[in-house]
Amino acid sequence: MPARFPAGTFERIDGVLEGQTRTAFVQEAVEREIKRRERKLRLSGTAWHPDDERNGADPSN
Repeated sequence: MPARFPAGTFERIDGVLEGQTRTAFVQEAVEREIKRRERKLRLSGTAWHPDDERNGADPSN
């Protein structure tokens, strides 16, 4: 998936890579943000979870 970033973003990324590739940096950042948002949704009670009986899962398992 191609993505566009504001001018100067790649230079900022390069300045903090510490041996990573840009791809690894972006993958790590995206994964961290997804987890943060999922946690926020869980805490607010609005997130779907595989064990959520409202979504058809059997709560006795």
